[in-house]
Amino acid sequence: MATVHGVSYDSFSMHDEVQRSLRQQLGTMLEKIRTGEPAEDRKHRESHDRIEIREGGEGRNSQEDQNSWKDRDSRNGRKVRGSRDVIALVGTSLGAYWAARFGNHFGIPAVLINPTIHPHQSLKRYVGHKLLNFVTRSRNILRDEVPASYGDIERSGDFLVLLDKGDELLDYRLAEKWFDPETARREQCCKVVTFEGGSHRFSHMEEALPHIRQFLSKDYPSQQNPSGRLFARENLVAWCIIPYDNQDRTPLQRAGMLRELGFTRMGYDWRERHLPHFVEEIRTLQKFEIELTSVWFWVDDRASDGLLPEHYRIFDAIEDAGLSTSIWVGLHENVCAGLQDAQKVEKVAGIVDRIHERARKSGSRVALYNHGGWAGGPENQVRIIQASKYDDIGIVFNFHHGHDQIDRFAEVLEILMPWLETVNLNGMEKDGAHIIDIGEGDHEKNMIKTLMESGFSGNIGIIGHTEGEDVRDVLLRNLNGLEKILEELQR
Repeated sequence: MATVHGVSYDSFSMHDEVQRSLRQQLGTMLEKIRTGEPAEDRKHRESHDRIEIREGGEGRNSQEDQNSWKDRDSRNGRKVRGSRDVIALVGTSLGAYWAARFGNHFGIPAVLINPTIHPHQSLKRYVGHKLLNFVTRSRNILRDEVPASYGDIERSGDFLVLLDKGDELLDYRLAEKWFDPETARREQCCKVVTFEGGSHRFSHMEEALPHIRQFLSKDYPSQQNPSGRLFARENLVAWCIIPYDNQDRTPLQRAGMLRELGFTRMGYDWRERHLPHFVEEIRTLQKFEIELTSVWFWVDDRASDGLLPEHYRIFDAIEDAGLSTSIWVGLHENVCAGLQDAQKVEKVAGIVDRIHERARKSGSRVALYNHGGWAGGPENQVRIIQASKYDDIGIVFNFHHGHDQIDRFAEVLEILMPWLETVNLNGMEKDGAHIIDIGEGDHEKNMIKTLMESGFSGNIGIIGHTEGEDVRDVLLRNLNGLEKILEELQR
């Protein structure tokens, strides 16, 4: 096993190309740890597994660069997420900021030592100063736009926070309050330990080691109960929110609404009338630091090769923006009309492969979306993936298209787990409406409990899939319903 120590960057002194190199190094290293590598590479890896902590850390230099690392690393997220080969990420100061972000992104526990909580504020004191770049040894002047490009540190996650009260640079009380469970939406996903005295360099590592060992052991509460990380707001994807919004929000209004509700991820569900605004949607999401987690592709019998004209428009926009995302592929039943079972598998696998081939140009991936019918059956989805030329096809499971699987949900999870990247939640009744709020059905509580116990560590979707309503109200009801269920399950 390997420990990644201190993803610690100081963005105010780092060139863009160096930032990209370090971020790519982390993603590549995590992927190698997960998959293994040739014996001749192992010695090299073992001597370079540690990205050493440096005082203050290094980070992004611009809004554009932040989005580039997020887009690139998201391509590896499903493969690396939840890997227990990587024990933890450890960061100090601004490095703790990045350890928190990478930890949540890859589903890895993070130890945060004297973390910077509001870097967009704390870095302002250095604007105009010429500062040392620890990688290139050159000195660069911190520009105004660098502090402004930061958001706040992640609030919820699988974190151990270690604080010296004697920190002369950062007020430990800010971190103590920020990670308080009542402040952080009452999600007890992290433990905060404070030490008397000390300094910003942290003077209590020996005393902290027992806490770190406990944090990384199976006995630590957040390791026993992964619901904090799984259902943290940062891991929730807003889904089915564009066509169903009676407010017909613009991309700017939609991004503002999502940020207000605490969402940092969105799936793009669209109709033809929305596509002229897709480029604007991408740019607005980037501005608001909202990840475009997925884009919906609906395939019917009009598509001879799997792609329709609107799909090409979407791919062109994604490629022009330098984005990578997940293409969620749903299929109409008429795609397989009149075919025998084996023919269906062959045809759909071919369609998926062609979509995948185009998606690869932007570094995007493909996931099968259960939308009912033959192609939405769990066993059939696995057969399609096994018939594909590619081994990185994922699966999205929708509660609202899975009413036939309510009684065997645990079995379905076991079947899908090797490929499962996202689960979209919904209230579940066998004989009622298919779209109801989370918490209003008879079965979603047990299904969510099963999901928590399964070890799933991918994304969770919150849908706004109702007709004639303000989608903000629908999302808020579902968020509240989910929180109520989680509270009941944790009693």
